[in-house]
Amino acid sequence: MEILEQGEGTVVAFLSGHYHSGGIILIFFVYCLEGYVQHNGIHYWCLKGILEAPNGNNCFAIVNVFGDRLEIKGYGTERTMTMYFKSQPEK
Repeated sequence: MEILEQGEGTVVAFLSGHYHSGGIILIFFVYCLEGYVQHNGIHYWCLKGILEAPNGNNCFAIVNVFGDRLEIKGYGTERTMTMYFKSQPEK
């Protein structure tokens, strides 16, 4: 986590997959609910495992990247959300 935060403003998100249980996870010693937390301006998201989806359901997401945010469209049991980037000071 310290390595990611050293380049302040260059890392906006850390996406990992997958965590079979969903629920509470531990990413670099930061606890979060439902696989998501924002810490020091960086979004951390751990996708759910397809094996945990009920029979006949999907579990995946499509991420669209914009200059100020990530828009995530979840399908099946995966969540839909928007991750806004921390505003950067003008240089």
